[in-house]
Order: sequence, then C-alpha cells, then structure tokens
Amino acid sequence: MGVVIGLKDLTCKDVVAVARFNEKVLLDQSAEDRILASRAVVDKYVKESKIAYGITTGVGKLCNTIVSPEQAAQLQTNLSMSHSCGIGEPLSEEEARAIMLIRANILSLGYSGVSLPVVKTLISMLNAGINPVLPKNGGVGSSGSLSIGAHLALAMTGKGEVFLKGERMLSDRAFMLCGLEPVTLQTKDCLCLINGTHSMCGIGILALQDLYTAVKTAEIAAALSLEAMTGNVAAFDIRINEAKKHQGQRNVALNVLRMIENSELYNLKPRSVQDAYSLRCLPQIHGGARETMMFSQSILEREINSVSDNPLILVDDETILSCGNFHGQIPAIALDNIAIACATIAKISERRISRLVDPQSSGLPAFLVKNSGLNSGYMIPQYISASLTSEIKLLANPASVDSIPTSGGQEDIVSNGTIAANKAREAVDNLQIIIGIELMCAAQALELSGRKNLGAGTAAAYKLIRQYIESLDNDRIIEPDINTAAKLVSSGELVDATEKVIGALD
Repeated sequence: MGVVIGLKDLTCKDVVAVARFNEKVLLDQSAEDRILASRAVVDKYVKESKIAYGITTGVGKLCNTIVSPEQAAQLQTNLSMSHSCGIGEPLSEEEARAIMLIRANILSLGYSGVSLPVVKTLISMLNAGINPVLPKNGGVGSSGSLSIGAHLALAMTGKGEVFLKGERMLSDRAFMLCGLEPVTLQTKDCLCLINGTHSMCGIGILALQDLYTAVKTAEIAAALSLEAMTGNVAAFDIRINEAKKHQGQRNVALNVLRMIENSELYNLKPRSVQDAYSLRCLPQIHGGARETMMFSQSILEREINSVSDNPLILVDDETILSCGNFHGQIPAIALDNIAIACATIAKISERRISRLVDPQSSGLPAFLVKNSGLNSGYMIPQYISASLTSEIKLLANPASVDSIPTSGGQEDIVSNGTIAANKAREAVDNLQIIIGIELMCAAQALELSGRKNLGAGTAAAYKLIRQYIESLDNDRIIEPDINTAAKLVSSGELVDATEKVIGALD
C-alpha cells in the first residue's frame, strides 16, 4: 500500500521506509481537502490585499515591506533563487528523500496555505526517484534550513539539480525523462518549502535509525569482549538491573544475557571479582544512551507531525497569523542528544578495545598478536578508535545552546538545529568504525584465549566476523579490515546474523 500521507501520524519507521527503501507515497483525499481549504484563505488575502507575512510582505527584516498582489507569485520565485546559497557537499539522496517526505506530511496538515501541485510534485519526485541536490551546510535552524529548502524549491521548478538513478543532472531534464512537469510556484509556495524543521528532522531520523543498529552491535561486541576476557557475568543478573527503574538498562542486560546463554563463562572463575567499568557498568552506560535515544525519537516523531510553518492559516475563521512554529529549538536539543548518546557508546567501546590489546588487562598476548615486537598487531587500531572517540566527544558539544542573530537582528535567537543534525550524522558514522574495531579485536582475543564454548549469540557473531576478516597471525595492512568491520556495523548484517540465532534484541 505504501506510506499514506495525511491519514495518520508519520513515524520514524515510515521515514526510513521511504527514504532508504523507496516505499511508495500516497496522498490521502482528506489531506487534499485540507490543503485546498487553507489555500483558499491565502488566495482571499491576496485578492483583498490584506497584510500577511511572506505573502503580501517581504521576509525576515523585510517583513514590513509591502508586496503588491501582482508581485506575490514573483516573490516566491525570487525567494527560491535568493535563498539557494547552501554550501558544501550535498546531503545523501536518502536524506533528501526524508526531507521531502517530512515536508509533504507537514504541508498536508492544512495550516500552510500551499498550492496542491507543490505537495503532489514532492510525492511524484519521491515515487520517481528524483532526489534533489541539497548542499548540507548553511542552515541555522531558526526559520528552519532556509538554504536547503530553497534548493529543494529550485529542483521542483526545474531550475536546480537532482540525482536520478545515480546520475547528477538538471532537474528539468530529470522531469522530462520521468514524464513529469516541474511545478510553478504560486503565492506563499516557496515560503512553505523553506520554513520549518523538516531538514534537520530528516537528517536526524536517519542518523538515529543507524544509531539504534550501532548500539545493538556494540552490545554484541561487548559480549564478545566479555567472553574473550573471561569477564564476570554477575553484573548482568536481571535482578540487579531490575532494581533500577530504567528500561534502557534492563534491555542492555537482557541482550547480553541472551547472547552469552549457555556459555562456559558461567562455569569459569572470573579473572576479577569485579570487572572494570567498561564491562561491569555496560547496562548502566548503554542504558543511559538508550534512554536518551528514546527521548530523541519521541521528540522527532512529534515534530514531523507538527505544523512547523509561518504564518499559519486558520481555516475556520479565515485568519492568517504570524508565529514561531518554524523554530527548531525543540528538535535541535533532541538532535544534540543523539551525538551525546554516540559519545557515550564510543567512550566505553574504546576502553574495552584498550583493555583487549593491553596484556595486563586481558591476560592475552600484547596487542593481540603472537610474536609481538616483531608484530605490532592491533596496536594502531586502538589509536584510531581513540582518535574517533575524541572527535565524537567534540561533536557531542551541543549546538543548540549557541546562537548568532540573523536577518538584521529580526531573527535574534537561532536554534542551530541543522548543525546539530549534521553533527549527529557524523558522530554515528565515526561510532560505526569504533564498534567495528572492537569486533575485530574481540574476535582475535577469543582465538588467543582458546575459548571454544561460547554463548549462542556470541558464537554466531564470531562466525560472521570470521567470514569477512581473517585472524591476524602476522602484521598486514589493516585498513581494509577496519572498513569491512565498519560495514558489518552500518549494514546491520551482524545484528541480523545474531538475531537469527537468539531472536530479536531489545
């Protein structure tokens, strides 16, 4: 059936389905009716020359400059050009698709006064695979991500650039190849595309989805490390973890217990009465990240079903009111928390890597290789994980607490939500590499430990790792192994292989 806009609330799962897996999008008739009703109010204001921000006035500091009814449509075309000054590499195609879907959903709520063809063109582009080229940098998250939205508007009108089947081209050519027509912007249409929080939310939701997979994989890696270092299983006893009222903590403990079920760990004397925090406090530390992720998801799902526009069209009394619903402060805080969750997972994973390669901590050969000295083994991958962890810690510094006024001081408090979203994406990408390095080290440590009778989940994970990465007997170029291990994290393949044996992880 696909994802139907305007019938019920959009979920993060819906966004991922459309953005990443090209699920088809449909517009419910009730949404069309709402769009048409709000549009009629806009047309009435223009016909009667009533004052309404961005419709019969300029924008930003120019809000008191009157635009005549005859110029109202031209204003929107001008906005699409003047605001299209984003810089940097383009967002990924899936991020662009997420942004289009979220904006179409928000416009379908009937408070924006957009022309119906604009929403239908967004949906047609999604279904045809016409994905706009949207430069990622330059948004401050106050009126939204103005430059990203303007580049989207350019693409929709045939003047911008898009990707189609992997090829970058002018959008008018892509429309022609797909048998579609570019849209013509009418009164308020460009304002409806540039105002709002859809860009930061689209980027953030995809990053959060990948973080959920990364955290599950990190728990698999931690279970492998626990097995390799003959850790103490007492810290994961469910009675202990139920004594604290945090579901995230309980889920982590249950995940580890299921992975090491029937492991000989239960019959071996632990190397220590109490393990270091990076093993013993895994439920609490990962639990903190998980609770934060749940908070962020809740905020983002509410935001993508909220009206983030200005001005708003109130159909019942045919009124147009200026407001601040476009402001990204609420999602910006949630997005900053995604990067904080990444830093939380990174710092504990890096510490386990350090313990694995340190013979005094692990009881294994130095740097997890025989004939160390002649061989450096996994010495430098730990450096890499330390470097990336430090980078993530910098990315975890919140952007949402900062502000630089824009538009001549009219927009004197900005959210930096788009910056927070981009930071979250980068933090997740780095975290995937760190977890991949732990997987490599833990698999090598297991071999050197001589351990055979692993838990069902850890055995399945170890088997998959060895399908892609050979054990390290003598030094070799390790960069390809790190890249391969990171892909095992980002693709979700390791999670799938483990869950196939022990069932879905929490």
